[in-house]
Amino acid sequence: MLSFTELYSWLSIRPIELLFILFGWLIFSILLVLRYDFHLYSITDFYLFLPLFLTNAIHLYFILIVLLRLWFEYKQRNSLTPTYIYRLIIHKIFTHIPLIICLIMFNNLLYKTFIYKQLSSTINIFNHCMVPLYLFTGWIFLKIFICKKQNNITVVAQS
Repeated sequence: MLSFTELYSWLSIRPIELLFILFGWLIFSILLVLRYDFHLYSITDFYLFLPLFLTNAIHLYFILIVLLRLWFEYKQRNSLTPTYIYRLIIHKIFTHIPLIICLIMFNNLLYKTFIYKQLSSTINIFNHCMVPLYLFTGWIFLKIFICKKQNNITVVAQS
């Protein structure tokens, strides 16, 4: 079982961000069950995927707030060096953006398969939808390898 510190050092994702993502998937799952098991076809595909798209938007907004906070903290405090702040901002961008891009791609491809009704064959789902998740898994393994090789990246990620 991963602790929150290990999860944060490997994925650079805070528990509140993980809570947003899981809550969006929970609402999506509930709407999916309501639509297909209880035959509520008034729930369109767009409304079905709206929690996932809103989750991505909230995640992007959260990252933007963190980056702006870092920037304004640098402007107000003279003790921080510009090199440290720029390095921290670039590190946060390159650790959060791949996760968000993979989630957006996955949600968009899953939405397109629902629209075009390609759910009948599981080969189409794996060929089209799972590619961003495979890329994200490779990115996680690369990040774990980098964190194990260089301890300074882990320290920067936790600051």
